[in-house]
Amino acid sequence: MRFLLAFSTLVFCVFLLSNAFAQADDPQKLMQFAIVREDSHQCEPICPEWIYAYGSIGTTTPKEFEKVISQMGDRRLPIIIESPGGDMKAGLEMGRLVRKNGLDIAVGRVQFKACRPEDQTCKPIYTNPTAYAGSAVPDYAYCSSACVFVVAGGLKRLGGRKEFGVHRPFVPGHPPETGPSPVKSMLANFFSEMGVDPGIVDIALSSHQIIHLPRQKAQDLHLTTGMGNLYELMGVRLCTQDPLRKNCVVSNVHAMQ
Repeated sequence: MRFLLAFSTLVFCVFLLSNAFAQADDPQKLMQFAIVREDSHQCEPICPEWIYAYGSIGTTTPKEFEKVISQMGDRRLPIIIESPGGDMKAGLEMGRLVRKNGLDIAVGRVQFKACRPEDQTCKPIYTNPTAYAGSAVPDYAYCSSACVFVVAGGLKRLGGRKEFGVHRPFVPGHPPETGPSPVKSMLANFFSEMGVDPGIVDIALSSHQIIHLPRQKAQDLHLTTGMGNLYELMGVRLCTQDPLRKNCVVSNVHAMQ
């Protein structure tokens, strides 16, 4: 009887993990990835590069992220992320991938030069190594729901100028009050594993509406490791300092426009 109860609970937890924060995998809105190089004469030929992750987190997003990590090669590039959230299980998997690869992360957005990667005619400006051209900015970027799991995986974790958003997991077709309790310990264990105060789970479970975490609260919970922003990871002046950051990359090849 105990075995059956435990097995039933496990099955329900897996179901919740697969559906909590669930939303349709709309290809037009799913998270996309691009390796970006700071487009500024102030740093060439050694400029900061980073991975830009933007859009909703779907069930296939971790696999796409692994492809970008492979494309990164020997470069240890930090991540800029902007996302409203998405699939909970995928968000947890991405957070662990970020930690496994020892990457830093910051909330922000990129202003691309010339064109955006989702445009099928858009090609990377830099070809050795391959990277799109753009500039990183912390303004107006957001990170909510399952996006918070990805940020938690970073070694260095920095917020944007907007607040993080958390909420109670939900299962489509089920009242929010009945769904999330079996995954509470799973989420608490995940955040503890990442060095984040598991008290963030209690805050999230207190409402099915988005709860905004002020920057100081995010730091108090160790969701962020400081009060700075993405310029600490990919600011244009970082590559003029000694020793050079690992994401300061030499590129002598600029594609034709």
